[in-house]
Amino acid sequence: PGETVTVTGVVQADTSYFYHHFYLDTDNDGAPDYQLGLGPRWYTPEGNAEWPADGSTVEVQGWLADGMAIPMLVVTSLDGELWRSATMAAPWAGSWMTRNHAGDFTAYCVTDTSSSITFPGDHMMGMMGMGWPDSTFFQFWNVHPDSLPGIPGDDTFMGFHINAENPAGDGMMGGAWGGQMGMIRFSQPHTIRLHYSEEDLASHGLSEDGLMVHWWDSADAVWREAVNSQLDAQSNTVSITTSELAQYYSLAASTIVTGIDGESETPNSFVLHQNYPNPFNPSTTIAFDLPNRQRVVLRIFDMLGREVAHPVDQVFSAGNHRVSFNANALPSGMYIYRMEAGKSSTAKVFTLLR
Repeated sequence: PGETVTVTGVVQADTSYFYHHFYLDTDNDGAPDYQLGLGPRWYTPEGNAEWPADGSTVEVQGWLADGMAIPMLVVTSLDGELWRSATMAAPWAGSWMTRNHAGDFTAYCVTDTSSSITFPGDHMMGMMGMGWPDSTFFQFWNVHPDSLPGIPGDDTFMGFHINAENPAGDGMMGGAWGGQMGMIRFSQPHTIRLHYSEEDLASHGLSEDGLMVHWWDSADAVWREAVNSQLDAQSNTVSITTSELAQYYSLAASTIVTGIDGESETPNSFVLHQNYPNPFNPSTTIAFDLPNRQRVVLRIFDMLGREVAHPVDQVFSAGNHRVSFNANALPSGMYIYRMEAGKSSTAKVFTLLR
């Protein structure tokens, strides 16, 4: 922080930006003397401070940030009411987690607190020789799918970015902290909870059917499906429990198929689609269409005709569906995946590359 100052002036609000910009005129000449660093518009202080109104006169305390065309005053209090701590990181910037925290610790997404990462106590213990810092600073926020690395796919409608730094400001997501593939690995599993809205899905022409979480494998530069994800359609969240933490996560869902009249279109026949990606390692997605409610059985065979996996055996409603298959237990090679739907059956070939 720079010099701490206390000034009084008239608020000037510029609402032409998506995030409103606030300025302060301290000499009543109509020109801004400071830009006010209040944080994003969704921020709500814990105390009685309120966002200033355009044209109101306020007393502002904060510290000056250098290098701005108009001096930036990072606000810590308004009219004597606490806005944000002057000694701790901004609430919208991230969260400090101590190594020996008692009980669960939750780091929230700064743009949507319904998304979070919850760590159990002592989850960084037992990592021999890793030199874990006494505290870690986590940043967790939404990003547009276009800002995700690689090519997440047309059915990807949300992205999330996670950053972790030690007290010296050194990045911890490069795999050096008990991890691999550009991840952090902890000694106990944590829960990542990702929130979406119906509007998020609708704006991309998607439905909750087949909603999946993917994580970015930076070592191989590919997106991989997170296994054992749990969908809660009532709260519009999907959660995964894992001991690893990646830099990027994404949410993907099934495309809504519509007819000419805009209503849902039921498939005319049973169709098994080619898996994607193919080749894959270790997870792939298999899509299929059902003309009516049927029991579906999916079996995997090696090229000698021996059954090596039986990932699906359940009843599905009529419509377009997708299931994931994780081949962690199989060696590289070509395999046949065969699907039975009622009295119909068909098969295709896919390739596992390690």
